[in-house]
Amino acid sequence: APKNIKQREVCMRPDDMWWITLQNALEAGWRLAGIHGVGSHGVRLFLQMIESARKNTGMSVDDIRKLRLTIEHAEALGKVPDVVAGLKKYDITVSAGARFLLVAPDYVNDYGPRVEPFLLPVKSLLDQGIRVVGQNEGYRNLGYHMTLMMTRNVKGHQYAPEEAVDRMIVLKMWTKWASRYVMKEDVIGS
Repeated sequence: APKNIKQREVCMRPDDMWWITLQNALEAGWRLAGIHGVGSHGVRLFLQMIESARKNTGMSVDDIRKLRLTIEHAEALGKVPDVVAGLKKYDITVSAGARFLLVAPDYVNDYGPRVEPFLLPVKSLLDQGIRVVGQNEGYRNLGYHMTLMMTRNVKGHQYAPEEAVDRMIVLKMWTKWASRYVMKEDVIGS
């Protein structure tokens, strides 16, 4: 992307307050949920922070998995092998926001058509064993957001149609699977 677009990309770094705060919380055994996971590189850095916390504390992979970490949005996450492997390793749940498909035209305008495979790769993540739940910020347009996950149609263009999921998957993303995300799978969701 052009320099003016790249300047908008902000990821945490080891010397940032965000990184230090999250790492300290993880090292203290806190569950990190709601962490922005917009793009693959940001999630890669999050995974590096987890590794650093493990190194400092001696926490095992299983210790991290038991915390049920989550990332949010997944709007340009893609299916980059090292990121997918890290998500699987730590059993990190991806909360995918269908409304971010509405900005797919902006992504394509900024980065070109090569960005399309990065846009909400829900089916690919599910196929690789990643937990993916539906995300809806606010209480409006839930049915429309579910439909977006099935059609991936925005203003007459279908973005990354291979990532569309059927209605049964969509319903599970917003009910049964989402109940695990909020740690209430024995109470709600089915």
